[in-house]
Parts: sequence; C-alpha cells; structure tokens
Amino acid sequence: MIDKYGFFKEHDRIDYLWGENSPELGYIYEIFQHLLRYPIARNYRYYIRNREPIPEVGDDVIVIQIGNEDHALPSFANDVFMVFTPYPPEGLLPPNVRSIPLGYNGDVGFPPWIPFDRREHDIFFSGQLSESRYGFAGALARALEMPEMADLKFAVNFTRKFRTGIDPSEYASQLMNSKIALAPPGTFSPVTFRFFEASRFGNVIISPPLPDTWYYRESPAIRLADWDHLPGLLVALMRDRDHLRELHHRTVRYYEGCCAEPAVARYMADAIGEVAVLLRG
Repeated sequence: MIDKYGFFKEHDRIDYLWGENSPELGYIYEIFQHLLRYPIARNYRYYIRNREPIPEVGDDVIVIQIGNEDHALPSFANDVFMVFTPYPPEGLLPPNVRSIPLGYNGDVGFPPWIPFDRREHDIFFSGQLSESRYGFAGALARALEMPEMADLKFAVNFTRKFRTGIDPSEYASQLMNSKIALAPPGTFSPVTFRFFEASRFGNVIISPPLPDTWYYRESPAIRLADWDHLPGLLVALMRDRDHLRELHHRTVRYYEGCCAEPAVARYMADAIGEVAVLLRG
C-alpha cells in the first residue's frame, strides 16, 4: 500500500499540516502526483492547511487551504503567491485565490463499476441528520410516502453524528449501486464530499445551490433552492428514464473533465502560470 502521508512528510517542498487520517489526504495526494509533472509547479513551496496561521509566507509559497468551511478569505492571501481552496470565499476574489474541488473522502473506495441501468437502488442518501438538513429530511420523508414512489427502491440512512453511519466501503458500494444521489448541504457549508463521490460514480445528483465557481458551473447536477420541490422532482425524473440516463452520462464526463485528479492538476498548473504572468507584468 502506498504511504500517501509519508510522501508529503518526506517531500522537501510540501508540508501536509493536516494529519495522516484526514479524509482529504488521498485526493490531494493524487492531485500532486499529476501537478508535480508540470515544470512550473515545481518552483514553489506548498503548505496544505486546515486553518490559520501558516508557518511562513513569501512569493514562492502556495497554500492549499482545506478547512475553511466558513468560506472566509484567508488573512494571509496577500502574503503568499497563491491560495487554492475547496471552500471559495464569496464575492470577487483576488487573482491569486482560486477554488478547486473538495474531492472524495479518502476512506470511500472505488468499488467495481455497475452500469447505470443495472443499479439496484433508485435513490440513495446516507448521512448525518444535522440542523441544516431538517428541511431536506422532511421533504424526503414526504417523497417516501407518495403512492408514485411505491415501486421504487430507496436506500436511505440518517445518523445523529458525523462519520457514524454505515461503513465507508458499504457506503461506496451502495452509492455505486444507485441511480440518484441526494446531496444536501453539510453542517457548515453546501460543499460536501458526497457531491464529488456521487459525481465520480456517475450518479444523477440533486443538491442545493452551490458556490458560483468553475467546476460547479459545469456540473449537470440538479439544484433545488427549496427542498419542498424534491418529491415532485423525483417523480418526474423516474418517469423519464431516458433523461435520467443522459444525466448519468453527462455526470461521468463532467467528473473526468473537471474533478478528476489530472483535470484539477492541469487547472492548478494553468492558474500558477497565469498568476506568475500577472506578477511579472
């Protein structure tokens, strides 16, 4: 097994200051395997952080800020070369602050691929019943009681605490075996691992409105501003299997083009080049 945390600990230009059990570790590790193939990316020092402060600043420092679920602009943004974060601050950002996908939870594996039409579950959700999801949970309960849903297969599991639900491998298996994945907001942010895990598996995703950033704009996920519309939406989707299948194919293409590790590394390398040109100008 590859020691992903060891890779960062031993690298002389990368400090992974988050922890070997952090759920982001696997995704970020894979991104760096591609990013460091770009010559321009090898000119900088990297700090991967979940909170402030950082050990040092400078015009050769790039920070991957992965714990700012409040979407706040890091206080050190003007003191480093670049900041990449999956929790983009609202409003107009400085050119050296860029958003990247949160990616998948590293504990969630990638089970054997199941063709969309052979997936057993029509609708899937497993996660914490936090206050931010009360409206979602009520709408889902109403959907489950609708006569039109009687013949559909739901895989739904609510828990009271974060990371206390079904085993990650079982979660991955059930998600892969589902057609529609429900992706309500997290406890503190609309940004969630499940959105990217479902995209990776080609699920048709229903989510709340998401930050206006490049990779969300490209997603075919269905956004609901009001979860009260969820029951009717589910009925309409399940009646139009051709449309459902097309959304699946679009999601697969979307993930590979915007969220897979090579695509994110390419975006980051391009962004580094753009900011370098701006600073020289």
